Amino acid sequence: MINIFLDAETTGINPYCSEVIEACFKSYENGVFVDEHYFKSQVNNWSYEAELIHKINYHKMLTYQPKKKAWNSLINWLPSEFDITIYVNPNTQLGNVLFDKALIENEIMLHLDEYHTANIPFKPKNTFNVYDKAKKAFKLGLFTPNKKENRFSFTQENVYYGLFDKKYNAHNCVDDVDALIRINDELDKLLNQGSNPNLLI
Repeated sequence: MINIFLDAETTGINPYCSEVIEACFKSYENGVFVDEHYFKSQVNNWSYEAELIHKINYHKMLTYQPKKKAWNSLINWLPSEFDITIYVNPNTQLGNVLFDKALIENEIMLHLDEYHTANIPFKPKNTFNVYDKAKKAFKLGLFTPNKKENRFSFTQENVYYGLFDKKYNAHNCVDDVDALIRINDELDKLLNQGSNPNLLI
């Protein structure tokens, strides 16, 4: 099964109202890199508040593909079946939401004028949230994330810092996906060691 790691830069924090400006998709099969797709799209409703986070300015966005062309290109690239790996805190004001997955599916439904994920032309089988792995590894005492305001913070940036003792260029979708893949691999290694104490000797 193809596993697609993804991250998106958006116009907001509500996946059902926001638009994707940039996104990076990297596909792997049996741990081996297969392909990547870099999504860049014009959007209908700009947000200068979001611009402060992802540093994509309005004029740069206007140089991207028209929205319809960008989404057609992504849909044509996606395999018919695949797993998704993301990094997101699922606890939101909207309830338990896997932001990037919900965002992509919602945008595709709007693009295709569909009303249910069952009608879109691809089938994500499993969704793996690396955030859950980070919380589990922390509870097992396998690593310590960076702190924010005297509390352990499980943002992707702080987990990355806790694992590798360095920062990366966060809120850039390509760098975020590369960091996500590295975090996922390192947490898998730590969790495997944690469940096999002999490997720690």
